[in-house]
Amino acid sequence: MGSGTSHTIFSSHDTSDPEPARLFIAALERGTRVAARDPEAATQAILDAGNGLEPKLTRAEVEATLPLLLPDKGAFGHMDAAQWEKFAGFFADDGLISTRPTADPPELPPSPAASVARAHRA
Repeated sequence: MGSGTSHTIFSSHDTSDPEPARLFIAALERGTRVAARDPEAATQAILDAGNGLEPKLTRAEVEATLPLLLPDKGAFGHMDAAQWEKFAGFFADDGLISTRPTADPPELPPSPAASVARAHRA
């Protein structure tokens, strides 16, 4: 699964403590993998939580989006430097961000999901 498309999460908050971001990404990964195992249940959960969503459209969105969220290779959420530079350039050129971030994000500790997966394989 996956198409080489990457998604980026931006934060306007202080990033000197990477723990909240790491926990958020780990939760996002777990939820994505659960949704991939049962897209119908994921669709129903979205419909139950949403107000006035169109079931047919929501189902199509889930089916189209899940493959884009799951990596073909590498860690969940990985974006290579060339992709990152292109993405950051797009945002900077369109005036959506005032400074272009570097392709060298701060090093984050391993995600809880990866730690749990390693423990279960051992």
